Amino acid sequence: MQVPAYVATKGAIAGVTRALNNEWMQQGINVNALAPGYIETELTSGIREDGERERAVLERVPLGRWGVPEDLSGAVVHLASAGSDFVGGEVYVVDGGFNAR
Repeated sequence: MQVPAYVATKGAIAGVTRALNNEWMQQGINVNALAPGYIETELTSGIREDGERERAVLERVPLGRWGVPEDLSGAVVHLASAGSDFVGGEVYVVDGGFNAR
């Protein structure tokens, strides 16, 4: 039952992001979230070390590679800048196009 729990937490993060943004945006606090795709971390080492599972992931990522933590930096810089002053309650997906398939 790992997949349903994982999906439920993703949905909860999106809902809490919107709810907090609705409460706090008038005080000048924008609440947004990042939803990273498959990133090369210790958490994903089991998938990356299993050739069949890794191939299945890479076949679905249009960019054709695993993400690295630095791939999140552009979204983080944008959200921390004045360029995102009118952005609120959003979940930024940074996944090499995985969810677009």
